Amino acid sequence: MSRADHAWRDVLQSFEAARDEWSAMEAVVHLELFLEAEGLLIEEKTAHASPDGQDRFRAA
Repeated sequence: MSRADHAWRDVLQSFEAARDEWSAMEAVVHLELFLEAEGLLIEEKTAHASPDGQDRFRAA
């Protein structure tokens, strides 16, 4: 099994093992790290982004 196949299997297993919101969020982080490492991560760029990139953390 290649390194990428092994990493992909680990990501899938982390989603399957997710039993609560926290472990599901950890699984998403693992997926993002895997995709970034493989050069497959696509980040959305918004036209409304603030200069410091903190839009998503603004208080409601």
